[in-house]
Amino acid sequence: MDHDRTRLPVPTATSWRLARGGSPLPPGARESFLEDYLDRLRDLHRSVAEGDHETLHAAYGSRCATLGRDVVVHRPDGGRTRGRALRVDHRGALVVAGSPPDGGESVHDAGDVEHLREQ
Repeated sequence: MDHDRTRLPVPTATSWRLARGGSPLPPGARESFLEDYLDRLRDLHRSVAEGDHETLHAAYGSRCATLGRDVVVHRPDGGRTRGRALRVDHRGALVVAGSPPDGGESVHDAGDVEHLREQ
């Protein structure tokens, strides 16, 4: 969260420190973030434990940067699927609308998702 570039796990990773131009987070920011995160997680867990899965599904869908974007899914078998990320199904799989001429929808339980630049 507050790492400089030398402590990041992969070259494409980032941190709040880097997003702030290299400045460390203010005192108490990490603790406040963690408290807010755990409060929200507790609320979502309670909803799921009570049988309300839709609250979690809606919360994820409203924050997911992938949905609605053109993507390439790099599948575990080495294949690729190109299309628009439509939704996450009830199992957590990504549903992609294929590009013409194939069209149709495909469901992806695993894979690396690459966001394509907007044209």
